[in-house]
Amino acid sequence: MRILITGGLGFLGSHLADVLFNQDHDITIVDNKTSNVVEESYFEDRGVKVHTVSIEEFEPPHDFERIYHCASIVGPAAVISYTTFLGYNISQTSFRVIEMAEKMQARLLFVSTSEVYGGGGVFKEDDAKIIDGKVSARLEYSVGKLLGEIMALDKVRVSELHVNILRPFNIVGPRQSSKGGFVLPRFVEAALQGKEITVFGDGTQVRAFTHVAEMVKAMVQIMESSFRGEVFNAGSPQNVIQIGELAKKVKVMARSQSPIVCVDPKTVYGQLYEQTNDRIPNTGKIEKMLGWKAVCSIEKIIQDTIDYCLASQSKSLAASSKQLVSSS
Repeated sequence: MRILITGGLGFLGSHLADVLFNQDHDITIVDNKTSNVVEESYFEDRGVKVHTVSIEEFEPPHDFERIYHCASIVGPAAVISYTTFLGYNISQTSFRVIEMAEKMQARLLFVSTSEVYGGGGVFKEDDAKIIDGKVSARLEYSVGKLLGEIMALDKVRVSELHVNILRPFNIVGPRQSSKGGFVLPRFVEAALQGKEITVFGDGTQVRAFTHVAEMVKAMVQIMESSFRGEVFNAGSPQNVIQIGELAKKVKVMARSQSPIVCVDPKTVYGQLYEQTNDRIPNTGKIEKMLGWKAVCSIEKIIQDTIDYCLASQSKSLAASSKQLVSSS
């Protein structure tokens, strides 16, 4: 099957591409490398076609049967530098992908965000979407995603487009980059390096972390289901944890002596940084309609992230040693 993955060099997209490639699908990736975690050679060496251009500039070499729209500028810190461009970019790429899927008669999975809910609490798919009164880059991100959802679902009402929406809650795991401000890789890298583990605010913020491998399973199940025009939450309500407690778990599991300190995130990322609200997924719909349920514990997620970071450090050290030997 011919499959297009937008953002296929990013955290979620690259894991999805790995799974679909191993199922012998014909994979094409388009990614402008704004938020990539792997290089194009990672896939090109295996014969996957990679186009390092924007979605607007992408010229499809042929029609696709499935399109996974994962591309987006992501990360609580990363979005800051794209303020005023972010909403435009998300809505523009969403329109382009929707248009492409309709023309090709391809199934489309639109990856949205739990941030469309706006406020804090436990959310199910038909809950009201709340626009925060405080203007911020994160608001621009969430409103842009919500607009993309609305465009896609409205297209279902007036055409034969086959599209479903995924709202993921706090995806984490191997390959996630700390550069975007994501909390788990930040904590793990600091713990392994013996640096301060910096908790933003007082550490009482609540998150429900979901392993990226389980999120990929949800994506494929939604795509291959007979449902059309549906919105699905996907997350791990059993993994609800305060960020301060997460820091303590990481420190213990990494066998680290790093101190845990609370800091004002604005002193790290600047005055435009905004914390997200506490959100926990109600996953009743996806469990009932698709039989999907996340089962990975928070300890499993942390351990997988630690193992990945350790392996990455070993590769970096080996590459540095090789370079020193060759230069001498």
